[in-house]
Parts: sequence; C-alpha cells; structure tokens
Amino acid sequence: PSTVIELSDGDFLKITDLIRNVDTGDITIRGHRFQRTRDLNGLLAKKRNELCWVTEVDDRPASVQSLAEVPASSVTRVRTALITNMSFPSATFRNTPHTCDLANVENEGLVTVRWKYTTTWPSAKERVNNENAFCERVLRHLGEGDKLVGEGWRIRDELAREQFRGPTVLGGSFVPVVRRGVKKGDSTLPVRLEESGWLRRLPGSRSGSVLEIGGLAQAVGQGQTAGRFDDDMVDLTDELPKTEMNPRPSVAEATQERMLSQIDLTTPELSLPPSDGMVRATNAASKAIIKRVEGQMYTYGDAFCGAGGATRGAHMAGLKVMWGFDFNSHACETWRLNFPSATMYEMSAFDVCDLWAKEAKAGKPNRAQVDILHISPPCQFFSPAHTIAGKDDEMNTAIY
Repeated sequence: PSTVIELSDGDFLKITDLIRNVDTGDITIRGHRFQRTRDLNGLLAKKRNELCWVTEVDDRPASVQSLAEVPASSVTRVRTALITNMSFPSATFRNTPHTCDLANVENEGLVTVRWKYTTTWPSAKERVNNENAFCERVLRHLGEGDKLVGEGWRIRDELAREQFRGPTVLGGSFVPVVRRGVKKGDSTLPVRLEESGWLRRLPGSRSGSVLEIGGLAQAVGQGQTAGRFDDDMVDLTDELPKTEMNPRPSVAEATQERMLSQIDLTTPELSLPPSDGMVRATNAASKAIIKRVEGQMYTYGDAFCGAGGATRGAHMAGLKVMWGFDFNSHACETWRLNFPSATMYEMSAFDVCDLWAKEAKAGKPNRAQVDILHISPPCQFFSPAHTIAGKDDEMNTAIY
C-alpha cells in the first residue's frame, strides 16, 4: 500500500488496491494519482522531482470515485516518494540521502509530494465527458491532517506556515505605535503616512501644530498614534454637540446582556448541550486569549482590485487596507479616492510582482505581504456568458 509507481504517461500512482479480472486475468491498479508540478499549466513552479496529488471528485460515494485506476501494463518503474507538508526545499533529493546519482535523478531519484489539486464535478457525466462544467478547483499545500503525509515527514501547520511566510502576528500585523508621554484621555488623532514618506495630520484637525523636520511630521501639543490610516472621516463637530447619549437599557436588554456574559465562546464544546442532554468534560486545550492593542488590525491586500468593491467590504469588516493593484486607469483613480492612505499600483500583475521581487533583492521591506490577500483575476473568458471571441481574450487568459 505504500508503493509508488511511475506510469507510461509520466504520472505517478500510490497503490491502494490491485484488482484482477477473473475472466480475462487482466490486472488493474487503483490508487492516488500524482503529477509533476511542471505539468500543471503554470499553477506551481517547475521544480525537478516535485509532484502534486491530483484528485477529481463528484457526487458519487468516495469509495467509488476518489481513486484513479490504470492497467498494469502502464507501469514503467517503482519510485521512492516522500509525502510531506514541509515547505520546499525540505525533504527533496537535494538534501535527503539516496542512492541515485544526479545524472539519473529525473528517472530514478527521490520524488516529493507536498501539494494537492482537487477538481469537483457536479456529476459523473460531466467528469467522464471532461466538460468545462466543474464546480470548483482547489490548489492547497498538504497539511498535518492529511492521512497521506508520511510519519517522520509531518510538521505542525503553524510551523509550516511560518516556514512559508514568516512569523504570524496574532491579532493582526498592523500595530500602531503610540508616542510616549500621552496621558490617558489625551487626543490620539491618527497620523496619515503618505506614499512620499511624509507624515502629517489628517485634514480637519483644529488643535496642535505640525512641524516637518527631515521627512517626518512631529505633532506638537498632542499625543498621537503613528500609523497608516484609512478611515473615512466626516467632521461633524460644527454641526452636532459633543454630548454622549447613553440611554438606559430595557429590562429585556439587560437580562439578555447578563445571560450572554455567562457564555464562554472559547470553549465550543460547552457552549451548547450535547444531543443527549449530558454535559461532558473535555480535555481539549483552551485557546490562548489574544490580547490586542488599541488600533491593531489584520492587514489586507487586493489584487485585481478594480474600483474597490471587495476592498470596501474588507475595510468595513475592520481590516487595514495596505495596497491594491489594477491596470484600468479609471478604476485605479476611483480606488485611490476611496482609500487615499493605501498604496495603489496602477500596473499589471506581472509588473507589480516584478517590482516586489526587485525590492526584495535590494533588501527593502516586504510591502507585498499581508495577513489577508484577495485575488480576483479577470474571468470573462471562462464565464458561461462568454459566447463569442472578445478583443481582450488573449490578455485575460494570459494571467492564468
């Protein structure tokens, strides 16, 4: 069951069953299919002896449709394979002892599986006919919960994520810097950071003054929170009095608030009673309480952002918008007006990735990395509404 074979079409198969036809004597091999990452039409980097677990599923039971079947005659050789959730280049022929020399590593060397690509079909008919009617396609890195990951080659998901993207800041990577000497109750008017690197107060400030020295703006007379700021502010101090209205809650509201305060949402096992009415103890470790500082937020980047519909939703959800990119000039202008403190890259995906790569080589800070990344590339060509050729078809498909 742990044997991996290479097939005549260049794919690989991890054997789960051998099936013999009692009438003809033919042997069919059933198992999990792997493909080289270089054969996935650019979805993954073309790295030697790196494989991807490819699955296709439909509405039939998993025991019927989840595995691939090939005739025994298609087998060319047995291969040594590692299935891991470690990040590249860990667990490869480059750093793992093996008997093959580099000249024959393509055909005899160690191969590694660390990705899974799943296509979901609405039914077996569309899957067999290979119609362009799949429900979804998902490409993901293997995790510690995947059963195929080999013992000894499994690491915690938290460690795998850190190896891939660096440390994760719980509560959000945007942490405002509070200037020293600010007393509780003092004004903490945010300071806006422009793309030019200058800091200044937001429009509408009526107290304090700004002294610009050496590219920085230092507020005099008021404590402030330094950081990039993208809240839409409307100054109503001239129209409305600064009187806080605190209406007394009704009896029903007070009772509901008191009941909700007694529910511990960090222990979901006890939040609701089990179906039999018995409350059982649990050994599950309680989640660590995240202590967030005032103004701390998760950062957000919007690829192919358009005029900013998704960006607006992220902002309303409490995320810190850091950047967006698109090459439509009118959409970019609208996006800038809506999110003036974030960075707009008016360029194609290829150009902005090239820019970030050059910045990384030059040792500059990583402006691309955010906590939450939204990607919505043009999909007109793949839409069912696309019935005739369009002038932008080649450009839209080149992104993929």
